[in-house]
This record gives sequence, structure tokens and C-alpha cells, in this order.
Amino acid sequence: GRENMVQVHIVRMWHDASGQQVCLFANGAYGFKDGSPLRSRTDLAIIGTASCHVIAACERTHDYDRAAQWCERLKEFSARWRIRPLFAVCRTLYAGICLSRGAWPEAEAELTSAASELAASHPAAIPEALARLGELRRRQGRFEEAAALFTDAASHPLAVLGRAALAL
Repeated sequence: GRENMVQVHIVRMWHDASGQQVCLFANGAYGFKDGSPLRSRTDLAIIGTASCHVIAACERTHDYDRAAQWCERLKEFSARWRIRPLFAVCRTLYAGICLSRGAWPEAEAELTSAASELAASHPAAIPEALARLGELRRRQGRFEEAAALFTDAASHPLAVLGRAALAL
């Protein structure tokens, strides 16, 4: 009966490649709208993608503490399932959080590591890592290195903003 029903709050919902609705629930769990859990490698990639979107949203709203929590959860999840490329894509976002919090050595380590992992697993994501590393160099006063990294990142929006900041 109705007394056994549990209300579940959905934070975000999207469709996977097969068209099935995937949900991120308020309790941090992922699953399908019908309540079944994620199980396959494809499902694990969905978790990574959703987590990156949540981290990016936290960064845009300057909710750095929440972003750091999500980064930590994704890092643990990636390690547990032995899917290093899953966190590599979001690592550039995590490095941006570190940069915003003033943790420059950690940001540099994350960006350097992410760039090398991305070269092997997801080359299309390298420009963001380079642009964020360029921003770190700009803040450190290492303007020539920053300019070179922004150039290497080509037309990535962060590189465009970085080149503009250097021109000021």
C-alpha cells in the first residue's frame, strides 16, 4: 500500500545512448528512473559524465566546497572501479577548484597529471587542461609560459579569456 512508498527526489535526469532515462538522486545514488541501479561499463561512464556536469555547475556558482566533495567522490569511485580515464576528464575541473581556492601546487599537479592521462585516453579534452594551466601560470606572473599555453589551447573559451587577461 501507500504506507510503504518512499519519495525519491531526482536532482538531474538525462537520457543515455539507448534512450533510457538515467537519474542522479538526492542521496547521491545513480540509477534508472524505474529504480534499477547502474551496472555496466556504459553505466559507469554515465556516472562520470553526470559527476563532471555537477562539478562544473558547482564551479560556475562558486560553490567550491561542494565541488571539492564531488571531486573526492568521483576520485574514489574511479579508483574503486579502476577507471582512471573517468576521473582524468573531470580532473581539469578539480584543478580549477584548487586554483580558485589558492591551492596552486595541487592545481599544477592535477593539471600536469590530467594532461598526460588525457593524451592517452581523451585527447579532445587536453585544451581545457592547457588553458587552466595557462591561467595558473598567469596568476603566478609567468606570463610567457601562460601565453604559450593559451596558444596551445587554441580557441578553448578559457584560453580566449586568458589571452584577454594577459592583454590587459
